[in-house]
Amino acid sequence: MQKRSWVIAGAVVAGSLLIIPIAAKRHRRPIVSSGKIAVKQAAITKPQVKDAPDYQGRPLFKQTTKILHTNSAWHWAGLFHRDYRWINDTEFLFGKSYHTPDMGKFEYEHLFRYNIKTHRKSPLPRLENRIPMFYHLDVEVSPDGKWVVWRNVDGGASVSQVNGNGYREWDTPSGWGSTLWKPDSQHYVLTRDNDSETTPTIEYDRTSAAAVRSYDLGEASGTAGNYSVISKMNCLVDAMDIGSNDDGPITVGQTPLMPGAHRKVVSIINLPKTLLRPNIVWVLLSPNAGKIAIVVGHGLNGPTCPRDSLKPLEDSHTFRDYTLFVCDAKGGQMHEIGTWKEPVYPNVLLEFEDMRWLPGGHRMSFFYKNTMYTVPAE
Repeated sequence: MQKRSWVIAGAVVAGSLLIIPIAAKRHRRPIVSSGKIAVKQAAITKPQVKDAPDYQGRPLFKQTTKILHTNSAWHWAGLFHRDYRWINDTEFLFGKSYHTPDMGKFEYEHLFRYNIKTHRKSPLPRLENRIPMFYHLDVEVSPDGKWVVWRNVDGGASVSQVNGNGYREWDTPSGWGSTLWKPDSQHYVLTRDNDSETTPTIEYDRTSAAAVRSYDLGEASGTAGNYSVISKMNCLVDAMDIGSNDDGPITVGQTPLMPGAHRKVVSIINLPKTLLRPNIVWVLLSPNAGKIAIVVGHGLNGPTCPRDSLKPLEDSHTFRDYTLFVCDAKGGQMHEIGTWKEPVYPNVLLEFEDMRWLPGGHRMSFFYKNTMYTVPAE
């Protein structure tokens, strides 16, 4: 399960960034003499906030490949996001938002497939007619890169080929949470929402769009998200941070897709002990559930916005280190991919966002300052 973090001046969406108030240095008051002998006054300086100490890690952007620059993000609640899904290791499905006055508050998107080797952008008009709002409809591409499934605007769900052919639509129960493809690309599973206690997990066949199995997984179904995966062993696999301050450990759980199954913790992953005051920003399973990507904020100085305040403290140009780690599903072979700095203020959002695994599980992608990059996960 992915813990995605959009930090808005101390508020937290889907993940929490550790809030560490920073005290200004104390300075002596000037010494003033009432006699004729002048006494030298101590220098008066404004309180300063030091940057976090340098973390001796690998610079992230020395490992990356630049893919594309775009400012076509959709926005909601003051946040900017980009929706894209990898079709294979060289192509991804991408939505470019547009808006006209008659659309009101909604933003629609032109859909393309983009080739990262040729830099060719191919429009998908037939699919676009069926998926007007990529960012609202939970679009997911099948593991073989040939099919997409999505939530309909007026309820229910649909499936079609990436080019828009082979379209089918069906009704779904209320309380539907996420869509997860099975490794065979023939079946997909609808899991229940966290707030729904009665909706079962239902497996559908892509060809007939008919429900073939229903599982009552109890609480385990509610742990599934768009970033959980179904393994070849027919298990729902999730990874989540269970620390009280988002500082770990991370548990990896498996739930067999069968009636009455329960989530079993199969591994517990701890962060490197060398990190100062860590907080986990992202936990992302690879497509085959064999690897986990973890983004961790760390450093002596943290954000200076109180958790219950929307106004940053003055003179709080604080930087914090962020590091991307990768390990196997048991926590072994943990290694650093790269480290970068993020200014806590005046930025209210992390510049690093929208991280995803490429289908082959050997690279990851992300956006940073409106530019898309890929980076090796080895």
